[in-house]
Amino acid sequence: MDWLLGRYAETNLEGMDDAALTRFEQLLALPDPELQGWIMSGTLPETSALHDLVSKIRHHNGLGQ
Repeated sequence: MDWLLGRYAETNLEGMDDAALTRFEQLLALPDPELQGWIMSGTLPETSALHDLVSKIRHHNGLGQ
């Protein structure tokens, strides 16, 4: 997870506004097994505020839309 999230952060962190940065920080605070399920399988999180971010991370890492 560190590698996948790190790649996304390296490319996108600088351009994030405050709201996007807050969502990214919320995502990072979650347990790795939960993140892995969302990012690797494409199952979207229950928190709709994180749906778009998880989709962007998946797409950035070539894991689909």
